[in-house]
Amino acid sequence: PASHADCEHAFHVVGNADHLHLRNVRLVDFNAAIKGNGFGPQGKRDYPDHVTIERSFIYNTQARNTRSPVTPIDVVGGKHWVVRGNLIADYERLGRSPISYHGFFKGNSMNGLFERNLVICEWRHRGGLRVGLSFGGGGGESNKICEDGDCTNRHSHGVMRNNIVMNCPADVGIYVNKGKDSHIYNNLLFNTGGIDVRFEQSQ
Repeated sequence: PASHADCEHAFHVVGNADHLHLRNVRLVDFNAAIKGNGFGPQGKRDYPDHVTIERSFIYNTQARNTRSPVTPIDVVGGKHWVVRGNLIADYERLGRSPISYHGFFKGNSMNGLFERNLVICEWRHRGGLRVGLSFGGGGGESNKICEDGDCTNRHSHGVMRNNIVMNCPADVGIYVNKGKDSHIYNNLLFNTGGIDVRFEQSQ
């Protein structure tokens, strides 16, 4: 599309869309290529659980000129999401805020797994504030959209292991924002700001 605002999601996983498996796909030039979130009234929303994304290529050929979030795997709520063995690269947002993420679980989501992914913040182009992987993302969500109507913990019981996160020179490779019981091990971070763990909920 002529406008980046008209190209939001390749897949919108919402409500009770449980046990979805996305494998061997190539997703190019979306704001949030895979978006997961709830459906229904506050505190009673249904969220997709047990979703697997693996062996896929997810990247952008240029920075996105949009006011929308720019995050290829943008998951708000839900349990037992698995993101495994993917190449994720080159997500940058222009406009009101230059911060973008290459994947996060937030919104009181639980038991998420990032495993064996190759994340290259700057691969074919450079610029902006590009963050690698995150439990909690940048926050900003309200109780209205968080699972169980509670945003106290952005994510709980997450595991991030055996990933390579590289070329994020302006920000961190791994960011934990109110991530309860987070397990982060055997990751290789190269040319990034390292790991940032913030707020008292993070463990």
